[in-house]
Amino acid sequence: MHLGEADPEPDQHAVSLLTVHAAKGREWPVVFLVGVEEGLLPHTLSHGPSEADADDEERRLTYVALSRCQVMLYLTYCETRRRTDGAPAGSLDMRKPSRYLRALPPNLVHVAS
Repeated sequence: MHLGEADPEPDQHAVSLLTVHAAKGREWPVVFLVGVEEGLLPHTLSHGPSEADADDEERRLTYVALSRCQVMLYLTYCETRRRTDGAPAGSLDMRKPSRYLRALPPNLVHVAS
């Protein structure tokens, strides 16, 4: 399935796969937000009239993503990713958790090991 091809009213028991932009205005009991790492959230290619404006927009999008859950929110990130920029096959890129994770209230975060 490609994003955007889902029926307007999917089965209540189905899993929805959406971009952060498409999730605005909707809510679910459980939300998985994947790729909460530097380079993805905030995105490396975010643009704005200034760096501060671009960061503000990325923070706004992050808030949209975080506020879609009603009960439980799972945030995930990778320690490494396979490179897709023409690097030799199998090359790994070290990743860092998003700076936005540090802004979350510690009493609401449980880190799984």
